[in-house]
Amino acid sequence: MSFVNPIQLLQLEHYEITAITAEVITAAKNSVLNEIADTGQTNYLGAPISGHDCQTALLELSASEKLTYYLEIAQNAPLSAFLHNGDPGFFLSFKWDGMYRNAIYLDIISPYFATQYSPLLLKAYLDEDYSLFKALMATEPLVLEKDVTVAYAALQENITTTLSTIRSIRVTVNDPEHGNDLSGLKGLFIKYLPVDKIKLFPPALDFLRGQIEREVHALSTNTANESLLQICIPFLARLKKGKPADDGVITWSESDMRELVRFQELQKEFHVLVLRIDNRSIDVKEVTDWVQKNIDITVYNELPSTFNILHNPLALELDALAVALYIRTGNPAAGMDYLLMAEKLGYLTNTTLEKLATTKADLQEYIDDPEKERLEDTEEKERKPLSTWQIVLICIFVARLLLLLYRLANPPYHRDLSSAVTFQENPWHDKSNFKPSDIQSISANQPLTGASPLDKYLGKGEYTGTASLMLVNNRSLDILVCLYDKQTKKLVRNVYVREQSNFTVDQLKPGNYTADVYMGKDWDDAAKNELGGTGAFTSSLVHKRIKNPVHVKANQEAPVLEINNPK
Repeated sequence: MSFVNPIQLLQLEHYEITAITAEVITAAKNSVLNEIADTGQTNYLGAPISGHDCQTALLELSASEKLTYYLEIAQNAPLSAFLHNGDPGFFLSFKWDGMYRNAIYLDIISPYFATQYSPLLLKAYLDEDYSLFKALMATEPLVLEKDVTVAYAALQENITTTLSTIRSIRVTVNDPEHGNDLSGLKGLFIKYLPVDKIKLFPPALDFLRGQIEREVHALSTNTANESLLQICIPFLARLKKGKPADDGVITWSESDMRELVRFQELQKEFHVLVLRIDNRSIDVKEVTDWVQKNIDITVYNELPSTFNILHNPLALELDALAVALYIRTGNPAAGMDYLLMAEKLGYLTNTTLEKLATTKADLQEYIDDPEKERLEDTEEKERKPLSTWQIVLICIFVARLLLLLYRLANPPYHRDLSSAVTFQENPWHDKSNFKPSDIQSISANQPLTGASPLDKYLGKGEYTGTASLMLVNNRSLDILVCLYDKQTKKLVRNVYVREQSNFTVDQLKPGNYTADVYMGKDWDDAAKNELGGTGAFTSSLVHKRIKNPVHVKANQEAPVLEINNPK
């Protein structure tokens, strides 16, 4: 879209406003129109212009109130050159003029200014032209509110693409199949996320700066990979330097980042120890001594609020330890001690608190009634002769198991959540983690948490907003969430979340969302699904539709969509 100033087209830019009478305009028009009649075009600022574009521009002078403003624009040579061909000289010599606030003036130049500003801003951002980028950032685009998005469109699209690349790295960096190849990542940061330029973003681009910071922060906390941290930590530290503390964006110092990684490594070690109690590969005392030495609830509660992400996983590990200790030792009081530790953690979600309360109530029953038959470690049970009623129960169980296997071999893909027999799980083994046997049985095709396995035929979805939604999978099944915009009914994202995991879906447009949640095990990329393509679970299939919409807001804390076990 090229700007044509009718005053310059008629070569009247050197006139005083009082001298531009109707007669002068008519005479100049006739001269131009005669030239077009002879040659089919005329000259405008050294370039040919068609008769149609000429006529369109001249019609603007029929609105007499615009005459003064077109003359003002024509006499502002740097602005005219920018509107015509994107010449950056306007910004390098910019001086404020009260006319830039005039509504009619802005109405004339706004769409052309936004169209020229967008590619120039992106070029200065990607080129080593810090001075031009600084000048562009210091000059608020001379546009109406409706054209602000257009002015920043190219830059936003570029950064959105870069963040998608970072997100894919975050998903695969710990995947053994992909390895930890970070070649090119440092170059990506230097070229597409230059800190010195990002720090110049005006308030209108705060949402972009926040997205960048959150995505790099998520990447850095996703792994203890030293090479990755050497890229992310300095980036976040430089971005934070000189930044207001109350801007609402999570920021991390280098020491904070290293401390967070240290705590995450401790929790990974704790998780493995609890698993080893389950499979009897470690002595109970060794685990309890480790907890006493390494887990101090007071220390956790005194950490900065940005470390709150550690609290819920730790509480669930303590819950799992409490159950494992009771099963191994038969002493419910030993398990209760670790539940009380977990309850002292701050910032626990309702789901975590309910889990702790349920386990606590069960253990209390065994404390109150020591004669009650307890859950025993199978290797510690005495082998006793089976009674008649036990044999009958075993026969019933075998019959029901055979029926269940038949149903799993011939499943309908949709099944009502309330009737799903696959949900009848032993509550003592819902420990928010995998057993070693579970880990070994994971299919090589199982997507990672955060992956979008249906992108190959549904498209990559939409990544254009500033809102977020956290998906929390409390099930013992993996889930695939298909997220829909309630207003447009359009599928905007498909996200895979492994059992007992969570993932934050960001870059959503603010609004209301519904979801179809497909649950199951044994993902197969080649299996047909109900959406008309391939990629589906092949066992324990359950479908749940989230009918009540979830509302997400721009630049706000992500609401939580929890997928829980049926009650």
